[in-house]
This record gives sequence, structure tokens and C-alpha cells, in this order.
Amino acid sequence: MTDNEQHLRDLQREYLDFLDDEEDQGIYTNQVKKMVSEESKRLLVNINDLRRKNPVRAQSLLNNAFEEQLAFSRALKDFVSSVQPGYSKVHEDFYVAFEGSFGNKHVTPRQLTSQFLGNLVCVEGIVVKVSLVRPKVVRSVHYCPATNKFIERKYTDATSFEAAPSSNVYPTKDEDGNLLETEYGLSVYKDHQSITIQEMPEKAPAGQLPRSVDIVCDDDLVDKCKPGDRVQIVGNFRCMPAKYGGYTNGIFRTILIANHVSLLSKESTANVSRDEINTCKKLAKRKDIFELLAKSLAPSIHGHEFVKKAILCLLLGGVEKNLPNGTRLRGDINVLLIGDPSVAKSQLLRYVLHTAPRAIPTTGRGSSGVGLTAAVTTDQETGERRLEAGAMVLADRGVVCIDEFDKMTDMDRTAIHEVMEQGRVTISKAGIHASLNARCSVLAAANPVYGRYDQYKTPMENIGMQDSLLSRFDLLFVMLDTIDSDLDNVISDHVVRMHRYRNPKEQDGEVLTWGDNTVDMLTTFNPELEDKETPVYEKYDPLLHGASRKASDQILAVEFMKKYISVVKCIKPKLSEPACELISNEYSRLRSQEMMESDVARTQPVTARTLETLIRLSTAHAKARMAKSVTAQDAKAAIELVQYAYFKKVLEKEKKKRRHNEDDSNDESEDEDMEDGVSASSESTKRSKRTKIHDPEQEDDLLDSSQPDSGDVTQRETITTPREPQQQEPSTSSSTASAITISDERLNLFKTGLNNIFRESRDSSLSVQRIVDYIFRHGDRTPVEPYPNDPYKDPSLWPVGFGQLTNTGKLQHFELGKWLRKRYNGLVGEKYSKNEMYVRSTDIDRALMSAESNLGGFFPPKGADIWNENLPWQPIPIHTMPEKQDDILAAKKSCPVYDYELKKLLKSAEFKAFDKMFSPVYKYLSKYSGKKINSLQSVQNIYSCLHIEEIYNFTLPEWTKKVYPDQLYSISGLSFAVKTYTPLLARLKSGPLLKEILTHFKNKTIKKIEQNYWVYSAHDTTVANMLNTLGLFKKMGYHNPPYTAMVMFELRKYENDYQVQVFYKNTTADPEPLELPGCGTSCPLDKMFEIYKPVLPVKLADECALSLLQMPLNVNVDDSISVTGIFLFITLMLLAGIFVLYIATVYKRRDYISQDKWNQIDQWN
Repeated sequence: MTDNEQHLRDLQREYLDFLDDEEDQGIYTNQVKKMVSEESKRLLVNINDLRRKNPVRAQSLLNNAFEEQLAFSRALKDFVSSVQPGYSKVHEDFYVAFEGSFGNKHVTPRQLTSQFLGNLVCVEGIVVKVSLVRPKVVRSVHYCPATNKFIERKYTDATSFEAAPSSNVYPTKDEDGNLLETEYGLSVYKDHQSITIQEMPEKAPAGQLPRSVDIVCDDDLVDKCKPGDRVQIVGNFRCMPAKYGGYTNGIFRTILIANHVSLLSKESTANVSRDEINTCKKLAKRKDIFELLAKSLAPSIHGHEFVKKAILCLLLGGVEKNLPNGTRLRGDINVLLIGDPSVAKSQLLRYVLHTAPRAIPTTGRGSSGVGLTAAVTTDQETGERRLEAGAMVLADRGVVCIDEFDKMTDMDRTAIHEVMEQGRVTISKAGIHASLNARCSVLAAANPVYGRYDQYKTPMENIGMQDSLLSRFDLLFVMLDTIDSDLDNVISDHVVRMHRYRNPKEQDGEVLTWGDNTVDMLTTFNPELEDKETPVYEKYDPLLHGASRKASDQILAVEFMKKYISVVKCIKPKLSEPACELISNEYSRLRSQEMMESDVARTQPVTARTLETLIRLSTAHAKARMAKSVTAQDAKAAIELVQYAYFKKVLEKEKKKRRHNEDDSNDESEDEDMEDGVSASSESTKRSKRTKIHDPEQEDDLLDSSQPDSGDVTQRETITTPREPQQQEPSTSSSTASAITISDERLNLFKTGLNNIFRESRDSSLSVQRIVDYIFRHGDRTPVEPYPNDPYKDPSLWPVGFGQLTNTGKLQHFELGKWLRKRYNGLVGEKYSKNEMYVRSTDIDRALMSAESNLGGFFPPKGADIWNENLPWQPIPIHTMPEKQDDILAAKKSCPVYDYELKKLLKSAEFKAFDKMFSPVYKYLSKYSGKKINSLQSVQNIYSCLHIEEIYNFTLPEWTKKVYPDQLYSISGLSFAVKTYTPLLARLKSGPLLKEILTHFKNKTIKKIEQNYWVYSAHDTTVANMLNTLGLFKKMGYHNPPYTAMVMFELRKYENDYQVQVFYKNTTADPEPLELPGCGTSCPLDKMFEIYKPVLPVKLADECALSLLQMPLNVNVDDSISVTGIFLFITLMLLAGIFVLYIATVYKRRDYISQDKWNQIDQWN
């Protein structure tokens, strides 16, 4: 052993003593055990702990990093071997990451000079470039066919701990010249990535460009950050030789070999505690929560209430919809601010950057089209073409703030058309064809082309932007710098007070720092990121807020606003019918007003996107309230925002035909000026003759006092000549004509309403709906059979017993019954009649109780049916039979052919491949559940148990995180398809039920039966089997039918044609029409029989009979042997039976003969 190896052994022993601290506090012993349980290979060590226990090693680690880390990593592997011997054999290398105080070795890229070479340093910066992740070979294994031997070679390079890198030549021949074959399955690789971080701008010296350093990340450190992240990297500073023209000169390139990467700016991962979530819920119950949030948005900016409300909606966002046909309806809200300089547009953008969970800033001139979307660049290491994400791609699921939007060129603006509507970037250049997600909201600010906003020009003319791009903005606000002495005094007082404000801790004469941080923290721990209670409200400061705010006024703190927005963004409210009606009426009114000749100028054209804008704004308002549904209140708030954005701040021109009475106009304009407090000078009077600010409140006074349109919550009516009713001179005939004239808008609304009423009455008169059959799953239940190691298998935790319906399940079906009553009210009377409906259930408690609860909601007792005033329920008959005799609904009656076909399927090559694919999951579950898991069905049982325990807020065991819910859900969903996987299985399992339903329909068409309403209460397997028998389950995606899931069959008559429609109601969602294979969403009844003939049994009893002579013809060898054995056994039994009968016959004959002889003897005597 050399001296160097002995020295490493001594170092390794010291580090092993440091890790083995079980007799001390046991910190790192527990950390190593946690590392093993998480299947990690990197242990995070605080250098302060090492400095306290072994200061010599800590100092040597900082100065001689490579040798010390090599010894430390070997010590860690030895310690892991003692804790978990099997784990150390699986992984070859273990790594040690460091954190804590680094003293003078806590540097920036500018300070990394030659004195730090070989040292362990901590560097802070901004990630500017990230390479692709590529595999790096660690150990290659080669096989020589000639000698039948394996050759192994290890590889090290300049980034390894070893001082001398190995040769990078990949062997293709052995020493004797024999060819080698690489065994890629036995070779070992690790991930490799290089990133570049740049000096933070606030820490760079004034007037100098930031400097950068290259970082090498290996193994588990790859993809820890992305461009734009502020990071803190601990690693070894090393130099590498640089080659020029094939020769190595005396100039070296430096890199940092990372061993720990931590993010300083955690954008989208807000640390929200349970108490803060409860606080958010309490706050959301306030009636003025939306106004409070809007008022707390940029409180340092005076006014702009509607703009702040719109930005709040942008931060909350709508609900994104991805339809089955591939259509995507964006939920992101885009807002454009246009206006005069110095109206706080950029300050509003800056506030959004600090409030949004993820926000990317950029400017119109500073970013090109590819800088906003994506650019194709060349990888410096490999020379290959690659994509680099732009600002909008980096802001995916966030906000991109574009200042100086008007400074962008037309070519660059065109690049964001697709992003703003489709939420993706499509690249097709340089041989790269890709589509990147860019689902972000856009908040843009633009200045007018002419310096100040010209009120007589359209927004497109003011900022030189196309309508095609403007229409992609949901809201466009025109912010004008109006002259108002009272308002100017308030704003000036507000601004001056903020400039007078000084921090109470600031000393006189103290030099202000350049940047956000007052002190450079020479440690990896940031006190700002530590868990601490976030104040809900901002404290009142008399010097800062003054008279503009009362001490009792509540303003939410910025940090709490950020957390509140992060919480409510996860909510997905559902549109209610009143909200839909309000939104559709308002959209129709806006569209009809657009087509009419109107004096109302608007910032945007009213298109179909306006309707989506109203829906998105309503949804965002509902999110602010943490509501599950969008109500009429939310729709009204959205309409108010759209009305303000479209009309409030745009001046309209007076038409010449309205100036025929200038004297009256002058008087009216002077009166308006005096009411508004505007100076009565001659210039302003002349200006008021030409234009007026379009204000809904003023217009209501000027318009005729007729009733507003239905659904028009703003009570604004548009007419061509609003001043004519105030004139005195028109003749009696003209006034009479105007009194009886109806506007085109109201006429269109009347026509639309009349058409809807006619359509509804016609549909009801045609008697479209004839008969309904539906199958539903029972409601919420307890676990059927907990697994042996289940921590919640104690029966006392489940008071109703295992596999029983819970109160939640009863309520689910009661509500479902009410919904069914509303849908089929005209089909079934309010009083129960056996001639109208028939209810059947499987003979299982939870299915029977679900049917009872459902009927309780469907048939609430009324009138003579009330038999107990205190019990709003009446008994309805439910039919059932024992499961072993039920061959239709439960389908558990003995069927040998079905059992045989199912066993044959499970032994088939396809299902053996499934079992092989899922064998790691089987073994993992068997290990931790205490139960042998070897099939899809057994996995489904485990998933069902865990799912129920999660619903009831039980903390699942730690081992479940690896497989639950994703892996188990997919396997469980596949298990529901097994019982009807082939046409024959479907024919024997669900075919009888499908045949009974279609037979109901056929008999109803020939008036053979009276009932027109059949109900089947069953289980998730029943629902899944029916969907699979219809050929829809795989198309929909194998899944676990949730509680109260329902398959609905409806027979409708259109003139003389009978059509069958099938719907699938998934929990609380509206029923979804299903597209039947070869038929569409509506299928003629005769064609239904024709399409599903292969799965409709003729005589189930005969088809279930098992023929032993035919069985070996369709089975494999193993099955043939087993069947042949059974056949021989039965043959031997038959032969034995024949022999017994023969013996019995012989004895009976002998007995007869002997009896006859005795009779003869009696006669002789």
C-alpha cells in the first residue's frame, strides 16, 4: 500500500467517525437512513457540523477539495454498507453535497480567480444557458466471442475526483486483436449536463458587464434548474487545458464541478401551510373579497380600480378546457394597457412580477420574435441543432409581462399570434419540428405612436397594431392622463408622501446599497426562505399612507397575496345556468349593438372571443371567492369589466346630423361641464360641443327611461339619436311614430326568444323521449377487504362495517335521484306506478341501499303519498335475486364456458406479457401489503382500499408514494376490462343485460310492454363491463368508474324512426353522449341489434354448457393435458358405475331364484 492510499484510508476513517454519530445526536445516521429509504445517492452535509466536530478536516475540505471529497464519498459508501448492505451493492458511487458557511469562499463568478483552484467554493448567479442531458460512460463491459471472456473498463475524466484521468479510447479489440462486442445492458452510465451561470446584475460593479462561469452537473444534479433561475451552487473549482490548433498552451479554461445546487428563487412552489390555507378559506367567505384583493393589488398606485380588477383576474386565470376532439379552450387572460406616459403602466407590470407565482419580464424592443417564443441554436459541445426556450415558453403556466409593446416590429408581433390563442409554439426550421407549451397570460403595456393618446383615432391607429392581434387580448384599457385639479392634488400628495418615506431602521448619512440585499449572506441559508408566519394584512403607516387610507382599512400583504393566488388558482369552478344565461344575453346584446349604427366608440371589435372573455373573467371572479360554481354574481362582475374596458375611456364624435340645433347643444354642453366641475372657458366649451366622454351613468340620464333588455345588468341601452326625446319642436306625428317604434336590437331578441319557445314546444309535442334504461354504480362505501398490513384495518375505524354504503354515498344517490327526476320528469309521473317503472338491484347491501337512496330523491312523497309528516320518504319496491342465480345483472350464475374462457385468457401470451410488465409492482405490493399480489384484480383491490382511505383523510403509508396513485390507477383501470376482454366473454357476461335493455326498446315500439323506465343498481364492474361490451371502454381510456357513475340508454322517436342514444354520466358532470362504433351518437334500433349481434346471446343456458369433447380443440398443450386427464377420469368412473350395476343385477337375480325355491319348500310342507 502506497503512502497516498494510506493517507486516504486515514481520511476515510475520520469521515466515517463523523458520519457514525449515533451515540451523539444521530443527525447523519438518520440522514443516511432517510437517503436509503428515498433511494438517493447524495447526502447533504452541513460544513458547520464538520467544522464543529473536526475543524482540521473542515479546513482541509475547503482548501483541498478533490482528495477530501474522494475520501468522504468512500466513507459514505462504507457507512451505507453497514446500515443497508444490499443498497450499497446496487449503486457504485455515493456523493456528498455541502451547505453552510463558506466564509471567503462564498463568491460570485467575477471573484473566481486562480487562488480558488482546487478549493470548495459556493457561487451565486443567474442561469443563462443549460445544455442537453447526455449519458456519460462510467464503466463499459465487452464480450469477446473468440475467447468467451468479458472485459471491463472504467473511465474517468478531468471532472472526476481522481487526479489522473483515464484514457477515453473505447476498446473494440482485445490485446490479441479479437473483436469485442459491447454489452450495453451491463455497462454503467450517468447523466451529464453543463450549465452557465452569470453574475447577478445587482452585484456587478457599475459600468461593467456581468461575468459567467461554466458548471458541470453529473448524475442526480441534472435538470435542477432552468434558464432564468437564481441559483447557489457549491462545487470544486478546477482548471482544464485548452487546445488551440491541436496543441495545448499555457492558458487554461476553468469550470466548477457541482456537488449541490439550490434555487434562490422558487417561483411556482409557494410554501403554504395548512393554517394559511384555512386563513384563505375564512378570507374567501367575505362578501367583498374580490374588491379587497383588487384594492390590495399595487396599493402604492392611486386609482385605476377597474384596471386592477382586470389584472387580478389575469393572475387568477380561467379554466382551461381540452376537448376530446383535440380542441383547446384557453383559460389564460390577456390584458393590454394603452395610454399616455406616466400613468403607472410599467409600475403595474412590475407589481405583477412580484405577485404572480411565475412571471417573466421582457420588453418590446429588447426581445425579438424568437426571443419571445423559441430559437434554434447550436450546441457548443456537440455542434447539433437544439431549441432554446423564449420568454413565453419559460412563462408556461405563468405570466409574461411585455413592456413597450408598441416598440416591437411587425415580424416579431406575428410570432406571438399562435401563443396567445393556442398556448403553444410550433417550430419548423433547421431540420427541427417541435411544438412547445407556452400556456401563459400576457400583460402588455404600450405607449401611443404620437406621444399622447389621440382620442379620435382607434387603438390600432394609436399604437400601430393589427386588429388580429388586438382581438387576442381579452381586455384593452385606454389609460388617459386627464387634467383634473382635485385628482391631481390627491395624486401629488400620494406621490410626495411616498418620496418622504424612510425606513425607521435607516440611519442618517447611511450609504444606500445597490441591489435588493443590504448584506451579502456568506452562507447557503437564506433567512427570508425560512418558514415563518406570513402576515395577512399590511400594517398602517401614517407617514407612508397619510390621509389616502384610514387606519381601519385592510390591505393584504404582498406575500400573503402571492400565497392566496397560488391556492385559488387550483380551483376549477363550473358554469351555472344563470351565469350562462347572463353571459349569452350580454354577448348577444353586444353583437347586435356592433351591427347597428351606433355613436358608441369601442376599444375592440366584438367577436366570438368576447364571449370566451366573459366566461374567463366570470371564472376568475369565482376563483377569488374560492367558489365551486360560477354564479350570476360572477357574471355581472365580468360584464362590468368588459363594459368599462370597451366603452368607458373612449371619446365618441358627435355626428353632423345632430348639430341642427346648436343653441340647445351649447346649453346642454355647458350644463354638463358645470356638473363635471370642468372649467367653463370658451375653449373647453367648444371642445365639449364636439366630443363627450362616454359614461354609462351620464348616458342613463340622457336616454329614454325605457326598460332595459333582459340580461343587461348594466342597464345601458343604445339608440341612434339619444337627444331627440329632449327636443320640443318635432311634430305630433313624428313623436307618435317614435313612441311605437321598436329598436332592431329588441326585435332580434324577441325573434330569438320566440324561436326558442317554438322549438321547445315542438320537441315536447313530438313525444321524442319514449323509454329509458340506465345502470349506475352504488355510492361511496367503506373498504371491502383491507390488506393484512393495512394500518387502518381496525373495524372500529369503519363503524358501518366493511364494504357498506356510507352516509356520503346515500347523499350522493339522493342528489342523483333529484337530478334524474329533473331530467325525466315528463317520462315518469310523480306518483310511483308499477306500470311505469321497474327497479332491479344486485343482492348486495350497498347496491340495494343506493337504489333506495336514489328513489328517495326521485319520488319525494307528495299529497296522499305522505304517510309520516316527519319523514319525507316513501318506500318503492326494488327487485333482486341471489347472486348465484342472477345471470343478467350480477352475472354470477355458474357458466362453465365463461370460466373456462376467462382462465384461457389469463394464461394467454398477451396477459402473461401484462403480468411480466407489472411484476415489479406485484413484488413491491406483496412486500409491503403482506398479501400475495399476482394479478390485475389483486392490484385493483389494493388501489380501491388506498383510494377510500385517502378520501377519508387517512395518512397513507410512506411506501405507497412510489406506486399510488398513478401506477396503481392505470393497472386498476385495465383490470376492469378483463371480464369482457373478448367478444365471447362480453357475450356471456354483459350480453344478457344488453339484450334485455334492447328487448325492452323493441317491445316498447310494438306496444308489448307498458313500462318505460328501468333502473339497474349495480357496481363499478357492471358499468365497466357494459362500456367494454359496447366497444367504448378502451376508446374512453381504461379507468375506474367512480361512485354513482351511470350508463344511460335512451330510445327516442323521430317521426317513424326509433333512435337509440347512449350517455355516460361521470359523477357530478353532465352526461356525455357516447359515439357507438359504426353508428355515431344516435343509432337506429334495428341497426343496434345488427351491430351488437355478436355479443347478444341466443340461449344463455345452452351457450354456457361446457362440451368436454370440444375443449381440447381450442387450448394449448398444458390445457389439453389437464382436460384429457379429466376426460380419462370421468371415463373410468363411468366404467366403474357400469360394473357396479352389473354386479347388483346378478345378485338381485340370485336372490329371486333362492326366494322361489323357499316358496316351493313351503308348498311341500
